[in-house]
Amino acid sequence: MSLADKPLVVHEYVLLETATVLQMRASKLVANIFVKAMFENSAFKILFSNESDFIKATSIFLGNRTKLSFVDAALLALSDKYSVLTLDEALARTIKKKEV
Repeated sequence: MSLADKPLVVHEYVLLETATVLQMRASKLVANIFVKAMFENSAFKILFSNESDFIKATSIFLGNRTKLSFVDAALLALSDKYSVLTLDEALARTIKKKEV
């Protein structure tokens, strides 16, 4: 299976945050369409948090002195297991520093 054939994994926190922003800035209808598309489109796989991932994200969030959001902390924690794609330059730099 090539990389192009694999689904894009989207953490549930990213889905929640995106749906919230869409609802606030566009409309509830737009947010609903987005959420339904995420579940119905085989190009995406929703990654649900578990207790150990939540505890790790919490530890990163509480121990970080920057303005890293909780969602960013969760993505930083997941960067141990997954390649994280982000448009957030600060998060991208933090992930890159961690990899060195």
